[in-house]
Amino acid sequence: VGGEAGAGSACAGSEAGAGGGGTSTTADAQASEEHRPNDDSPLMPDGTEFIVVLQKTPQTKTLGLDIGQSKDPPGVLVAGIKEGLVKKWNEMNPMNAMERGDVIIEANGVSGYKAMLGVISQQDILEMVILKGAAKVK
Repeated sequence: VGGEAGAGSACAGSEAGAGGGGTSTTADAQASEEHRPNDDSPLMPDGTEFIVVLQKTPQTKTLGLDIGQSKDPPGVLVAGIKEGLVKKWNEMNPMNAMERGDVIIEANGVSGYKAMLGVISQQDILEMVILKGAAKVK
């Protein structure tokens, strides 16, 4: 199963998971350099959960993701990245970038593939929990 997820402006977020409770903050896609992580930071290891917050705008409503269904773990598989909000997020957050093989395991507090697709297509602000490298894309 594949498709395109539609959604607006990339926003800053922070890691969540193993170390204890993550938080996220919202910032415009045109955020200043101070929101950019230190380029000397280590890359995020597979299995790490992190939060991505995106906001659709009239100018940008597309996430720019090729997606599929992930069964293990259950969620929305990131099969590819094109022009859109996720690409903007990745440019602003290179150490917390979404990549092929990542799995969206929650969107705005909702889990389950079909339920998350509904949230992603209908909501203007998306807070997504991503599991880094959870699925292998062929």
